[in-house]
Amino acid sequence: MSRLVTARRLIVHLVGLLRSGQLRFRLETYGIYYPAIPYAEPWWKIRPRYLWLLLVHLRSYARWVDEMEELRSQGTRGWWSRH
Repeated sequence: MSRLVTARRLIVHLVGLLRSGQLRFRLETYGIYYPAIPYAEPWWKIRPRYLWLLLVHLRSYARWVDEMEELRSQGTRGWWSRH
């Protein structure tokens, strides 16, 4: 998978997360984003170490996104026939 294709798929995935309101949940799941104590500044925090780890493993994440999209569109039969 080329870098351009990977970037495009991740951008499409990110837009989908933004539209569905799941971006915050996904960031919290990977430990990148977490809310701060109420009324504290800043009201959000980003953990640089976990963000770096996600960036390092971005290709693996893109492959996972592709597999999930394939499962969504073709069902389990299409996915299992390839694996």
